[in-house]
Amino acid sequence: MYFIGKIIKIINNEVILESNKFGFVGKLISVNKYKTNQEVKFWYLYYKNDYFIKFLFLDSYKIWNLAKTLISINNVGFKTLEKIILNMDYDEIIKSSIDYEIEFISQKTKISTKIVKSIVDSIRKEVIDINNTKKHLEIINSLYKLGYKFNDIYKAIKNIDFKLSEEEIIRKALININGK
Repeated sequence: MYFIGKIIKIINNEVILESNKFGFVGKLISVNKYKTNQEVKFWYLYYKNDYFIKFLFLDSYKIWNLAKTLISINNVGFKTLEKIILNMDYDEIIKSSIDYEIEFISQKTKISTKIVKSIVDSIRKEVIDINNTKKHLEIINSLYKLGYKFNDIYKAIKNIDFKLSEEEIIRKALININGK
C-alpha cells in the first residue's frame, strides 16, 4: 500500500510524513535523497517483531513487493532488508537470485550465506516464480556437498533435462561445471 504525503522531518532515515492531516513516523529504506517539505509517494510496510513496531517506507512498488516477501522470512528483519536494498539495486537482486549467486550477494551485503540462501530461495519462489522440484534440490544439495558453489551449480544444471536419471544429471552437471 502507498500514500502520497509531505516530508515534515527526516533525520538518519527516520521520517515524519503528513498526509491528509495524519502523521506517520517510520524508517525510510532508499538510496534516494529526500528533503523536508518535499511531496512524495511512499509504499509502506507495517513491521512488527518482539521488540518494536515500525512503518518501513520504500519509494518503489517493485522494492516494496520484494521487501514484503523478504520481511516474512525467519531471521530477516529491517536491518537485513536495509543491507540488501541499500547495497544492490532491484535488477541486480533479481538477476543474482535467478543465477543463484549466493556468495556474490553475501559479499556485497555482508549478510551470512545461510540467510542469503533463504532470501534467494524466497525471491525465486515468490517474486520471480521459479520453483525447484525435490529432484532439483537433491541434485543441488549433492553437488554442494561435493564443494561446488551454488551459482556454479545453477549455471551447470540450467539446461539439463531433468527427465534423465539423477546419476546422468549429476554427470552432465559435473561436465558443465568443470568445462570438459
